[in-house]
Amino acid sequence: MKKFSNKVCTFLPVILCVLLVLNIGASEIKENAIWPKAKKEKYEEIIHGRVSVDNYRWLRDENWPEVKNKKILGYIKEENNYTERYFSQYAEQEAKLYNEMKQRIMEEEEGYPKKIGNYYYYRKYSGNYFAVFRKKDFLKGEEEKILDVNKLAEGKMKGYKVDSIYPSPKHDQIIYTEDLIGGEKYSLSVKNLKTGEVDSNIVNDMWGNIIWHGNNKGFFYSKRDDKSRVTEVYYHELGRNQSEDIIIYKEKDEGFSIDIMKTSDSKYLIITPSNNVENEIRILDIENKLVLNPRLLLNRELGRSYYIDHGHDTFYLKINDKGKNFRLVKLKECEFNSKEKWIEVISHSDSQFLEDFSVSKGYLVVNVKVNGVNKIVVFDKSGKSEEVKFDEETYNAYGFFTTYDTDLVRINYSSFITPQMVYDYDCKISKLYIRKTQGLKGGYCKDKYQTEKIYITADDGVKIPVSLFYKKDRFKMDGTNPLLLYGYGAYGISSFANFDPNIFSLVDRGFVYAIAHIRGGSEQGYKWYEDAKLLTKKRTFYDYINCAEGLVKRKYGSKDKIVGYGASAGGMIIGYVINERPELLKVAIAEVPSVDTLNTMLDKSLKNTPFHYTELGNPEINEYYEYIKSYSAYDNIKKQKYPALYVTGGISDLRIAYWEPTKWVAKLRHYNKGTNPILLHINTENGHFGFSGKNYYLNQQARMYNFILINLNTSTY
Repeated sequence: MKKFSNKVCTFLPVILCVLLVLNIGASEIKENAIWPKAKKEKYEEIIHGRVSVDNYRWLRDENWPEVKNKKILGYIKEENNYTERYFSQYAEQEAKLYNEMKQRIMEEEEGYPKKIGNYYYYRKYSGNYFAVFRKKDFLKGEEEKILDVNKLAEGKMKGYKVDSIYPSPKHDQIIYTEDLIGGEKYSLSVKNLKTGEVDSNIVNDMWGNIIWHGNNKGFFYSKRDDKSRVTEVYYHELGRNQSEDIIIYKEKDEGFSIDIMKTSDSKYLIITPSNNVENEIRILDIENKLVLNPRLLLNRELGRSYYIDHGHDTFYLKINDKGKNFRLVKLKECEFNSKEKWIEVISHSDSQFLEDFSVSKGYLVVNVKVNGVNKIVVFDKSGKSEEVKFDEETYNAYGFFTTYDTDLVRINYSSFITPQMVYDYDCKISKLYIRKTQGLKGGYCKDKYQTEKIYITADDGVKIPVSLFYKKDRFKMDGTNPLLLYGYGAYGISSFANFDPNIFSLVDRGFVYAIAHIRGGSEQGYKWYEDAKLLTKKRTFYDYINCAEGLVKRKYGSKDKIVGYGASAGGMIIGYVINERPELLKVAIAEVPSVDTLNTMLDKSLKNTPFHYTELGNPEINEYYEYIKSYSAYDNIKKQKYPALYVTGGISDLRIAYWEPTKWVAKLRHYNKGTNPILLHINTENGHFGFSGKNYYLNQQARMYNFILINLNTSTY
């Protein structure tokens, strides 16, 4: 016995080490022992007189957006295989989540018809995609199937999507736009609805809206250049090859991108070059005679933004000349340079943000935000107005006219707990009709859930709105619930409390779901956006941190169970938070995240870089370089313990290049002092918005939620 004890003492240090390792957890030691290790290859640049080193620069394929480098593809395959091995241990739970989500969604559902001219167009959803139908003159008329996207998608990649359908003025043809690989590289085809034939003259590399000319013989489209920037507008005549298309406008400023649209009364094509803070307006008559020389209405001016429409034989102009939140005026074409003749419809207000408007033959509908709440106001020709009222405190609603010859405002509405609804508001009698409610399976009961809108005071004293909801019988209000906190806060884009049937897989397990309406968006007006951009961009990150801390303080969630979620520009938030406050989040999800910000902003060859100068600043100027460097996630990784992190990217993503998340994860793994999993999945069949098919998308959601539950060490809260 004594001899045995001596052996134990001899090997005790080794035994203790083994026991300590085993205590980490079987899955952690199993996975972290074999995670892919990206080789370091020093790449140096001299920037502002200083040496900048990027050891993972080699992960960028110089032929991008095509990725053919076998070394890079091999590494991405390693990462994806590693992620698959990790999730294979929890396949049963992932399948359960997928089935939960699928069982809430109707296998077949019909969209409510949209009146365009004298036809009613609508979609029927089945399988992964949908088919497009129409009826002439009456909703009870004969049904005609005009496009089957499920058939078009056969044999295509999972990122395939049909984006939009554009009926011709005579409704004898339609244009449909296709993205074959999910990389936002669109082509368009023209289908003859009388013969069923599709024109062999496909138009490639188009982007944005398609605008038919009133002559029914051709259409206008905007086109990407060799850097994937939208810089040109063309006219295409039916039956001709794309090489014969006529260019009618070319943008020379690389920081500007083009949008095209038509006025509500279909009289004018509107061409709008914009850099997100200023723009100009050109118009072209498209109602009858073919004219291909657009005329300038409003010149670009520093800090000035304009949006126009036409109806009632007058132009309506949204403009920020009297304040950041815009005002609305009406005028004749000859009066654009005579402000004294402008008639004000809606004056500027510091408390009301004018978002959008639409015109019909007898009415004007305006979408505004007041204290972050959507409001829809209808005006008649005399200027008399009436607001469309809703019952909920937190919701998202948008009003527009589907066609010029109508008295009905179409309203899309939803909230955290109210499924997508379609309303028609009859302007003549001021009455709201429910036309369609999103179908759900499984006996969904709205009364089981609670929504709230609260305000968290930021460190600078500003109150940040937070929308949240939870299941009443699972919410304890004692600071023990897990909390999923979403944030975006960029480009003036607002985050809304929309209905998401998938999120109930977490909420039903006791999660509180919260959206932080942080600065950088425009929820509280245009100033809300301006307060977190350029040299104040960090305010977005601070607001997010303040909201997380404030929600814990108010006992909406546990400080040990916070899940941070951000996508695209929202991923920039996640990157900053886990660098500077790694203890704040237990789990972090970063979908297609903008995390290699400094290197991206230094590269003018990339599609969006010049456009982003108005948002983040040009790092060729030292002041902006230093500021961007101070928050760029990739450049601020530290030797510390990081939270559990799941990162995604798309190989054909033109907005956030695949190498941003790939380099970020490689470097994080090198610096991470903890044992939490850091996973990367680069999808080789899609781009920025992931899979488009319904079932493909549910698979992505189930995996993300599975990762959250695994790393909160529970599935049943």
